[in-house]
Amino acid sequence: MGRPKTFEDAEVVAQVMHCFRERGYGATSIRDLEKLTGLKAASLYKAFGNKASLFCIALDRYTEEVIARRIATHLVADNGLDGIRSFFSSTYRTEPKPTQGCLLTNTAIEAPVVDGNAHKRVERGLIEIREAFEAQIESCQDSGEIGLPVDAASTAQVLIVLYEGLLVLLRSGASVVTFDRVIDTAIDSLFAPATLKKER
Repeated sequence: MGRPKTFEDAEVVAQVMHCFRERGYGATSIRDLEKLTGLKAASLYKAFGNKASLFCIALDRYTEEVIARRIATHLVADNGLDGIRSFFSSTYRTEPKPTQGCLLTNTAIEAPVVDGNAHKRVERGLIEIREAFEAQIESCQDSGEIGLPVDAASTAQVLIVLYEGLLVLLRSGASVVTFDRVIDTAIDSLFAPATLKKER
């Protein structure tokens, strides 16, 4: 009978996820992961596969926990357009600047380094965010907060581009005040004309 594991998979994946988020896939070595987790490479490989496999597991964990939690917190019907604002602002109000950014965004930037399995996970995670934006816009239309016709799908695509750009710049330590204004301007530009009907 083999030796029982002396570590918890979930704890190790969480440690690895934060490491990849901070350093990136290419800059993280197996030796780095050994030091971080206290496990030898052989144990990591046996439990999770190679570095690429472990990275994909970390991406899944990030999407399932971090992204899903933020969507469930901010992009809910009762929050309306303020939910979209808070979804954006939460990316820099919960961490000191410069932030570690988003693991999905950081991985997209590392496109030449990561493999196709990682790319698929990044795409799936961004689709989840885009679909949540679209659902939030449709909810605002149903409630009357957005009074004129707005193409929810195309507007959600604009929001995902803004979101990705925001996350990239946050890693540089850009000013929060600037981002507050950018977010307000973007949402006003996208939706203010559509809310005039309701206000009248």
